[in-house]
Amino acid sequence: MTNFKKYIATYFTKRITVVVLLSVTLLGGCQTHPRGLDLTPTPRTLVYSYIIANGMARGRIMRGAVSHEQLIALAKIDRQALLSILIAQRYPSHRNFHLAEDAVIAYLAAIES
Repeated sequence: MTNFKKYIATYFTKRITVVVLLSVTLLGGCQTHPRGLDLTPTPRTLVYSYIIANGMARGRIMRGAVSHEQLIALAKIDRQALLSILIAQRYPSHRNFHLAEDAVIAYLAAIES
């Protein structure tokens, strides 16, 4: 009987070990690392932001809420934002993307002022 008990103990020990290892392996695959929201500007997001800002500026101009001086300032900053985006598209780099992003932010701020 002792051989039978050893056989049963070995059999269940091996089976439990296999089940535990498989469970840990399968559950380990379910674990993912939390992802943060990536806000790195891309050429598409910059162009999209510019188009939205341009539409906002047009709406403000059409309402008549812009003086002549503000219109000239908006035209200048609009051109600067567009050129910054075109440069970032032509010469993609971290620096150029952030300069273009800053130009669009400045354009939005000028629209709101």
